[in-house]
Amino acid sequence: MGKRRVTLITAVWKRHELTGLVLNRFRNIKRELSDTIDLELIAVGSEGDKSRKLCENHDFIYVEHDNMPLNRKYNAASRLAQESNPDAVYRICLLYTSPSPRDQRGSGFPCCGGKKKWGGGG
Repeated sequence: MGKRRVTLITAVWKRHELTGLVLNRFRNIKRELSDTIDLELIAVGSEGDKSRKLCENHDFIYVEHDNMPLNRKYNAASRLAQESNPDAVYRICLLYTSPSPRDQRGSGFPCCGGKKKWGGGG
């Protein structure tokens, strides 16, 4: 039996420095598993060349799609993944909204208007 073919798909948008770190880790995982798993990395972005260059610099296959709704963005990556007929597809959500729960300055969630405080009674 040959190597398993696994595809990892993710969506990217903004937070370029942090996204680069995460994509770099997945590239390293691909290298670490290369003897046993053929890992294909696919990213879908919506910032044109900025997203494309970031993803391609980390060995991701890139597809461009509108950012909203997010499910359609992931569907675009899924359609591309189907072309290689993988044994498995994993969808990785890079959800890192600013600020983190440890940051008491306020919420980065649009529903909160950026004003809601984390923790007690904000």
